[in-house]
Amino acid sequence: PSVLSAEGLTAEIHTALPPLRRTWTSFEQIAHGTFYQSYLWCSAWLETVGRASQVEPVVVIQRDGAHRICALLPLQIRRVGKLRILEWLAAPSNNYGYALYHPDFVRAAATWLDANWPALVRSIGSVDAVFLRDNPERIADITNPLTGMFTSRAANRSYALKLSPDFASLYGRKRDGDTRRTGRKKEKAL
Repeated sequence: PSVLSAEGLTAEIHTALPPLRRTWTSFEQIAHGTFYQSYLWCSAWLETVGRASQVEPVVVIQRDGAHRICALLPLQIRRVGKLRILEWLAAPSNNYGYALYHPDFVRAAATWLDANWPALVRSIGSVDAVFLRDNPERIADITNPLTGMFTSRAANRSYALKLSPDFASLYGRKRDGDTRRTGRKKEKAL
């Protein structure tokens, strides 16, 4: 893998998933992230949709001076026409653009990424655009470390949905009367 060293951390850039399986799955057991950053999801997607789409995986593993993993960013390069776009691995099939972060590093990640993002992208190689979409502002009580760098809002904000005791009250709270009536008519016609 190619390596970027900056501010006490090393960023390793890997272009294949199978050699990372044990490291990745061990880290995801303690890391802050979602299912869409799991090895299982990313490798299954890459072997099916990714292979058909000819995406190139790019996994960035950040380590501290003691060689402990601080973060794992599952990324890919996808061709659109002549453009090479760096994006989250499994985009556009994943709902949340995020990385896996060690709980002790997640709050410091924003500072490191903000200071070193251009160098990290250069280390990844030739890309024409970076499109890290569907970045939630927060997951649980943690602010996404990339929120300050990428300012477009994710269309899917369901990760922050406050649940109701039952479906009927949740649906009533989230949909207006016209929408509920239209839904009932469609269901009756069906």
